[in-house]
Amino acid sequence: MLDLEQEIRVLRKQMEQMFQQEQSFTADNVIEISSLLDLKINEYMKYSSMNK
Repeated sequence: MLDLEQEIRVLRKQMEQMFQQEQSFTADNVIEISSLLDLKINEYMKYSSMNK
């Protein structure tokens, strides 16, 4: 779970940096990182709900 949290933090930071470079939420590389981040967040939510 900690690895997944770290992945989410890293992806979020990458997405923020990419947005700063592109100045656009619709740039392909921003969308790509955002989609991967969504998958990781969903995975995190799935595991956290199973462990309750």
